[in-house]
Amino acid sequence: MNDLTTSSEQPQYRLHAPWSVGLAAIAGTPLAGAILLALNYRCLGKNETAFQVLTVGLGISLLLICIVVLPGTPKHLELWGLVQGLCAGFLARRLQGKDIDRHIHDGGSMGSIWSCLGVSLLSFITILAIGMLGAFCKIYLHVHIP
Repeated sequence: MNDLTTSSEQPQYRLHAPWSVGLAAIAGTPLAGAILLALNYRCLGKNETAFQVLTVGLGISLLLICIVVLPGTPKHLELWGLVQGLCAGFLARRLQGKDIDRHIHDGGSMGSIWSCLGVSLLSFITILAIGMLGAFCKIYLHVHIP
């Protein structure tokens, strides 16, 4: 028995595949993966869930930055990106897999790799700017940042 319903017309929006969400999280930050998840939720008409996903993605990104800059933390950064990407991809499949399958079944198209990489780059630049602002405050304004 197939739980996919048949729609009379093709969806006019694009959804991002779970692997795109994982790639965005590897290339950018967890925030990039969250942005793609949120865009999918918005297209599906779930605006409140989209906002919640963005909030959690930003929180996780900031938490990971704090963990990485703490003294004594193992710094295997090449593994951090891979782990966060795998987690984001699996989470996307778990949360949106049925909606994406239905979208494809109804003839909908998927988001491009270029939009995925663009979101990754913008989120990376945003998080980098936040980090640089923190460093500026600590060095030049003598603000105590633990």
